[in-house]
Amino acid sequence: MAKTRRLAPLVPLLLAAWCSVAAAQDGSAYVGYGWNGYLPAIQAEDGTLIPYLPSSFMPPADYTGDYYVDEFTDAKIKQLYLDLKEKDPGAAGKALSDTQKDIDNQFRWTGLLDPFGKIDPHGDVDITAIRRPGYFGRAPYHENIALAENSAWTVEFTVPADSYEKTKGMADEIKLRGWYLEGSGVRGPDGRLHHALVVLFAGYTIELTAAQHPDDPLYFYDYASKEYKPVPYPNPEGRSEKWGVAPWRDYIYTLWRAGFDVLTVDKRAHGISGGANPRNVNAVSDDFFRMLDALESGQGLTILGPDGVVKRAGDAAGVLTRGYSAKELPVMVGGPSHGSMISSYVAHKNFVGYEDMGGDMSFTPARDYNIQAVFLLGSFAGGPGYLGNKSRNMVESIYRNEFGIVYRPTSEVLANIHTWPAAVFIGKGLWDEHESAPGTYETYRRATGLKELVFVRGPHSENEFGPENLQYMKDKLSAFAIDALINPDMLRPEFTSFREAVEASPDYWEPSSFTRQW
Repeated sequence: MAKTRRLAPLVPLLLAAWCSVAAAQDGSAYVGYGWNGYLPAIQAEDGTLIPYLPSSFMPPADYTGDYYVDEFTDAKIKQLYLDLKEKDPGAAGKALSDTQKDIDNQFRWTGLLDPFGKIDPHGDVDITAIRRPGYFGRAPYHENIALAENSAWTVEFTVPADSYEKTKGMADEIKLRGWYLEGSGVRGPDGRLHHALVVLFAGYTIELTAAQHPDDPLYFYDYASKEYKPVPYPNPEGRSEKWGVAPWRDYIYTLWRAGFDVLTVDKRAHGISGGANPRNVNAVSDDFFRMLDALESGQGLTILGPDGVVKRAGDAAGVLTRGYSAKELPVMVGGPSHGSMISSYVAHKNFVGYEDMGGDMSFTPARDYNIQAVFLLGSFAGGPGYLGNKSRNMVESIYRNEFGIVYRPTSEVLANIHTWPAAVFIGKGLWDEHESAPGTYETYRRATGLKELVFVRGPHSENEFGPENLQYMKDKLSAFAIDALINPDMLRPEFTSFREAVEASPDYWEPSSFTRQW
């Protein structure tokens, strides 16, 4: 039975800064974990108030031009820090010091609870020591990904360290390690099997082969503060190495089960891969092209098949590419959050070309690999103008000026998404704290060709959506990927307004937010 939510009172202090979005605002609604407060909301036909994160930046009333593109370019973002250094050197120095503290994070929880699978990611590794999908079929995990064991290859790629990693004492080359799952193919209307490779990049902090106990919670309710708070991991019970990896492996499983080949590796400075810097999206997006080239050539490649045989270099060349060259191979790319940043840059570099914003400003022409679809989950493609936290733009400015690190996409991606020939899928929590929901809608609006926008009633991370929303998103993504492969020219109904897109979100709620709605 459908429920009708009572209208929550507006919260003037919280909403005052967002008065400019009042035209798309019918009231306010409570959001639990992550916010513990009220956000603007759109009222659906059944009376339900659906909260969403509005945009922090708004164009001046007399502004002419494409505000979210023109005012948030690489050059404009870089200028923020340069202006601060000139106007207030003391503040600039503190901002630099604060920023440097979070650059060198490495996420190395894999193997904390079970020594099997714990490796030295920076050294020479016997890849038979890396956990495979079958590992996660055992109790207490019982994960679906174990069903892919007989189709799984453990893979190791060799890529160059970036300039910042070299300043941290890294060798010239580092290793990226993960899995390649061979799918059965997607059967088209003509009965023929179609094959494509989906390259998936996980969110920030996620380690592909870390363990997560199914009974461990994401958050808890603190009765003293009356707020939902995250559980730190590893938690005192000592059952999970990292929370969020089980849902991520199920995304991988969903696409493999649909018939796709799937390649995913731990990114730089994560889990079983080498590297010192997890934030240089510029370098990680180049790893996408490097891995495809290596699958063809075998250069720097080691693979371990389901038969237990290890192949290296020339013996590994072409084994997994089904006879395609690297540039001919039908491929899709995507991921959540950090993975969506990487995928945005991959598509931009592939279809548009790229100016090396963090380095010497040299221009690289379009790569022209056969990318057929891009999946942006927890998207950042709207650019800095749609960030939920304005201060992150100064951080990005410092990254680019002082460290040659390119992290969040600037507006060049938004400005050019209409030129991408690939299909574009965008999945998003309506109160994602990192990019406003209107910004995500604008990204969708500008895309052309086959596209889909799926809003769910939840926050940024797919791990926080709640089980119904998570399953809904996986089902939508899988169906879209199949369409992009076998019927890319199909006509789909499109949203004509932000309100319409919000109202289309399914009536599933992130659990801590649901409890206060009725």
